[in-house]
Amino acid sequence: MDLDEILFSSVAKYFKNRNKHKVLSDKNAVFLKDIKSRITLLARAITGEPIEIFPAEREGGYKNNNFFLSVHFNGFESGDENFDFYKFRILFLSIQKELDINQQENVFFFGRRKTASFAASF
Repeated sequence: MDLDEILFSSVAKYFKNRNKHKVLSDKNAVFLKDIKSRITLLARAITGEPIEIFPAEREGGYKNNNFFLSVHFNGFESGDENFDFYKFRILFLSIQKELDINQQENVFFFGRRKTASFAASF
């Protein structure tokens, strides 16, 4: 490895670990692994389908009967509000799935035809 690659990877690792420890120490953060069973039941009750919940790699969304949610959320001041956000996301994704809004559309981007997804970006 070159010196610049070593420096960049060291700095990136430092900030990644710092943010991870910051989230883990936040008492109001809600983690998907802790609420997955309750959220799965809610999703199945709303949709009437065998929905499975998975951690999202990016912003989340749905594909077939799979909902993708963020690994953790700490955007609000209390744990209850953060848990309510997960319930909102389940409701939002359920409606989005029922209305089939997560489809691919052809759009023009700088004169070229590209495919864009209209999935929710939370």
